[in-house]
Amino acid sequence: MREEVFMAGTGGQGVVSAGSLLAEMALEQGLEVCYVSVYSPEVRGGWVTSTVVIADGEVGSPIVGEVDSLLLFDKRAADEHLDKIRSGGLIVANSSLTGPLTVANAELIEVPATKIAAELGNEQVTNIILLGAYVQARGVLQLSHFEAALKTVLPERHHKHIPLNIQAVNLGAEQAR
Repeated sequence: MREEVFMAGTGGQGVVSAGSLLAEMALEQGLEVCYVSVYSPEVRGGWVTSTVVIADGEVGSPIVGEVDSLLLFDKRAADEHLDKIRSGGLIVANSSLTGPLTVANAELIEVPATKIAAELGNEQVTNIILLGAYVQARGVLQLSHFEAALKTVLPERHHKHIPLNIQAVNLGAEQAR
């Protein structure tokens, strides 16, 4: 098994955090992982990408061409990266910011993640909602490992936000059922 995931958005949307959490979830399940984030020099508002390669064997590099799964956080990400999806892959798009997308060669799940996060009272969990939809739809990882990954990735001072993040990941998963 090998799963290549590419996430793209704008600085401040939690793309790096989502990549880190996805990688940690895979590690929690005993899988091999290679993870890299790349971002433009702007502090906020520049482009950001995260690539996570998950496998049950060795992973040599996080450098990928076409990917199995694509998480698009906003319109710019969709415009620039929609063509990275491998035929038969999965695209999870934040329809609150991407607008409607048309894809012929992949499964498309449009999730109004920013809207759902706002209804929860915190748009900072938009990334977690997208992550939940991805995990549910793809079936490579198990949501039961999400809380352990959060405890590892989040600094202890942010552990008070774990219940909100668990609620957000479950709402995201519901969008993919």
